[in-house]
Order: sequence, then C-alpha cells, then structure tokens
Amino acid sequence: MKNKEFLDLCYKFLNKFVTSCEFVVLLEKVDLSVFNDEDKDSFVDFKNHIKEMVETIPNEVDDYVKKEKEKLKNVIGKLEQIPKEEEFEQLNNHVEILKKSYDKEIDSHDKWFKIFGFIVENDFFNKSMDSLTDYEMLEFISQYICAPFPPQLEQNKFDDLIRVGIEKDEREWIWRMAVNYQYSGLKFDLIIDYFIKVKDSYYLSELMFALFDTLDIDSLIDKIKDDDLKKDMLEQKKFFETDYIKEH
Repeated sequence: MKNKEFLDLCYKFLNKFVTSCEFVVLLEKVDLSVFNDEDKDSFVDFKNHIKEMVETIPNEVDDYVKKEKEKLKNVIGKLEQIPKEEEFEQLNNHVEILKKSYDKEIDSHDKWFKIFGFIVENDFFNKSMDSLTDYEMLEFISQYICAPFPPQLEQNKFDDLIRVGIEKDEREWIWRMAVNYQYSGLKFDLIIDYFIKVKDSYYLSELMFALFDTLDIDSLIDKIKDDDLKKDMLEQKKFFETDYIKEH
C-alpha cells in the first residue's frame, strides 16, 4: 500500500484515536525514505502545515472537552471499584491507561474540526487515498472494528470492496466493514448472502449481535434455509437470550 504509514496516521487523527499533539509527534517519526521525491516534498509540506495549525490554533476547554473528561472520570471510577486482584491485571492496566488519557490535553472540537478539514481537503492525502486498490481500501478501513469516521462510500463502491473481500475470503474484514458502516444506510446483502453461502454460523451470529439495532434480523433469518446452520447459530452463546432463531 502506497504511503501506508502516512494514511494510517491521518486515519488515527480523523477518528480521534490520537490527539493533534500526538499526531505531530508521529508524523515527525515517519521515515522519509519510503516516499518518492514528489511525495516526500508533499509530505513535508503537509507535516509542517499540521504542526503550524497545532501550535497556533487555541485549544479552548469547550463543552466537548468537558464531556470527554467527565466520561473518562466516570469510567475510571466504576473500574476502580472492582477489587484489584491479580486476575484483573489486564483491567488494572486499562485503568492506568485511562488515567493517562484523562490527564493529557484533549483537542477542542474547534481545533480538531479545523485540522480535520485541512486533511480531507489536502491534495496529497486525497491522492494517496485514491491510489489505493479496492483490496487495500478494504484492509485500510477494516483495520479498526468500529471507527467513528470511516471514509464515505456509495453503495456501489462498498459492494466492490465486499466482493474483493469475498474473493480473498477475508471474513473478519467483511464483518468489520458492516460494523463500521452500521449507521450509514448502506445495505449489507452481499455480506449476509456470503456468510450464509459458506455456512459461517460464527460470523452470521457476530453480525446479528453487532448490528442488532439496525439490521433486519427477521429478513436475515428468513434467508437461512439450512437447519444445521440455524442450529450452529443457536450454539453461539450471544443468542441464548433471544428467540429470533428459535421462532424461525
């Protein structure tokens, strides 16, 4: 994938997985030798402009920052009520990570939005995105299970990416595409039909569980004619509390 590290870093910032200050630090670490001469100059210009924006745009403590801090504080408080036994080492580590997140500066909505606007309108960023093949785009989007701001896709383009995933049998990526675009209004018929065709009870069940609020569950179950597949889905523990499969 051309300019993969650059695109991955931009995606992290656009989805608020890193702050603007962290973004600058990460951009400074990018190995320039991976670019050709033209892209190297474009990247340096991009990095310098981001750095200037981070340094000059005031970071007001707005309502967004206050709400994010309050959410972190509440989560930390609830997790700290759990006894700190050895078997909870992973949970305790997570609490420490959340505390560090609480202490660090969070971008205000205004600062994030202005930098967001610069990135998505930047020629070098868009040229790098446009250079991705369908398979690379599928991989790029599905690197996260649920990103707040995945690339905007029309139904035809979405289906093209799913077809590539089906051709390569990338079932996890295909499932993640549905989760990423759960509230987009896109249809997931290709995904559902493929999981039914290959009789994958695990990913069908995961799809139903993840998209329970937005997916037409009745329609999905009606498509399944294989009783053994329905039986396998019932064995997925997530659905012991629902009657959808049993009723069909």
